[in-house]
Amino acid sequence: MMQIRVQQISLLLLTVFPGVVSAAPQNFQEVVGFITGFIGILVPVVIALTFIYVLWGIVHSWIIKGGSQEGVDSGKMVVVTGIIGLTVMVGIWGIVSLVKSAIFY
Repeated sequence: MMQIRVQQISLLLLTVFPGVVSAAPQNFQEVVGFITGFIGILVPVVIALTFIYVLWGIVHSWIIKGGSQEGVDSGKMVVVTGIIGLTVMVGIWGIVSLVKSAIFY
């Protein structure tokens, strides 16, 4: 039963995503290209999620809990840590892009 399910899923993936078969890297440069491509997709997603978290922290702490000092203090902490986190992520992303362009191109 399990083997049939795996075969069905494999057949479905091969028909929907035909590039899966030919996507296997053949040398080191393709492996590095695959990893950097994946990171290139992952980093903007993480940055966007962090930005949404900061916005939600602002809305939740200052608008929803706007009357309490505890809510305002937690909102300040979320904003400060979010801005520091976003700055570090964007800075590291820029440094990695510079290194990548200097080494691999």
